Amino acid sequence: MIASLWLGVLALLLRGVCAVTIRSKYNDPDTGLTFSWSYEEYILSTSYFSFRTAQAPEAQNGDNYDIVLQIVAPNSIGWLGLAFGGSMVNNPLLVAWKGPTTAQPALISSRWADGHNTPKAYPEANYTIYKQGTKSNNTHWQVTARCQGCTSWSNKGSPKYINPKGAQRIAWAFSTSKPSQPANVNSAIPYHGTPNYFNHEFSTGSNTNYVTTVQKLQVLG
Repeated sequence: MIASLWLGVLALLLRGVCAVTIRSKYNDPDTGLTFSWSYEEYILSTSYFSFRTAQAPEAQNGDNYDIVLQIVAPNSIGWLGLAFGGSMVNNPLLVAWKGPTTAQPALISSRWADGHNTPKAYPEANYTIYKQGTKSNNTHWQVTARCQGCTSWSNKGSPKYINPKGAQRIAWAFSTSKPSQPANVNSAIPYHGTPNYFNHEFSTGSNTNYVTTVQKLQVLG
């Protein structure tokens, strides 16, 4: 399990300011999906995280299509936040952290921040975590989930979409402190440090077998 968890985990430093965004493709042996894979390489640390997405080829810009996403992060992270609209506010915010038990290796909380305050629950984005591709070891944790509601949202009445055929800026931030209730997706979370950004290319995560492959995945819990 350790070998597969480390496979493809290259380069995203958690404590640095100078970064190079790298894009690639990842054929995941756990799920059978091909993911568009983004990671950044910083120069001041040896801790990493990766962000990957997969979707059906029928997905179109302007649709509220679903995606399967995958995150690999080091245990040194208390929680990791990814905002799909390229800013930490006024768009769907995914907050993930390592789970408290082997039966619950990782959690995802759907949030929305409308300012520099604690993000609230965001029920319009729903996450289904799968057994395949969700695991942890003594260095990293990984979560694989389907998101319905991450690729379309409304910002103050203005509709926003992610183009599945192009690139999208993603904002991210993290804290080394853990949520106060690690087993609860609605747990309070500590404040994060300065957010960072990268451009994620969604098009390379197009899977012709997306629907049939996702249907075979087992829901965790």
